[in-house]
Amino acid sequence: MRRTLAFLALGALALPLAAAPARQAPAPVQADQSPFVAEVVMIPMRDGVKLRTVILRPRDQQGPLPILFSRTPYGISEAAPARMPRSWEALAADGYIFVDQDMRGRFGSEGGQFTLSTALAGNDLATFPDFPAEIRAPQGTTFGVSAFQINFGSAAIETAGDQPDVLIAMNPAALKTNVDALKPGGLIIADEGEFGERNLAKAKYDANPLEDGSLGKWQLLKLNISQLTLDAVKPYGLGNKEALRCKNMWTLGLALWMFDRDRAPLVEWLKT
Repeated sequence: MRRTLAFLALGALALPLAAAPARQAPAPVQADQSPFVAEVVMIPMRDGVKLRTVILRPRDQQGPLPILFSRTPYGISEAAPARMPRSWEALAADGYIFVDQDMRGRFGSEGGQFTLSTALAGNDLATFPDFPAEIRAPQGTTFGVSAFQINFGSAAIETAGDQPDVLIAMNPAALKTNVDALKPGGLIIADEGEFGERNLAKAKYDANPLEDGSLGKWQLLKLNISQLTLDAVKPYGLGNKEALRCKNMWTLGLALWMFDRDRAPLVEWLKT
């Protein structure tokens, strides 16, 4: 039977997707005749996942410079171009730095442990990332919600965009933005620790949807993921902010358990 799992969290790039080993230090990559100097770095997101980023700096420009940023699911080259692309000429003349970044879970970027576990289990799968157009939307608002959907099963998967059977909502904004896509009778797993008055107001909820019966056509599992994460990492002496960055890993463990996935690849990844 085919099952779709959607992970949802507020803010750009807050979810665990494909793993790639983090580089220990920026590695300059440059072509002798290129008008650019290329630098490859792994930039950490708020939850610690690192995204592969290629920075192309104009070779003959100095000082603070404007930046043109692009994030793509299609892969990026780590080499500086040998010639100036015609479409870049005007921008390069103004001193622009070109920054390209692999999306979370794509190519050299980290963040796809559930996807990896599903592939190792022998399932067919398709993924569907959904990132906000407004990257710097205020935290807690619906404008900044990002999601990652994985459709997997023993049969061939023909589409990545089916209605999900399971929705993991890390906050009210994520629930409000995506709950209508969930199949009737599907399962909502909500982090009730994030459903306080302030976050409810940011998501434009007049009442707590976890308590008012408005989610009656779905199954609802309320877990205080925030507090459970704090309890889990307490022995390591992390501050509150750093500890809450581990919520995605706690939720990933829950998903691995729910769908009977082997944790060994994740443990090995964490060790590296």
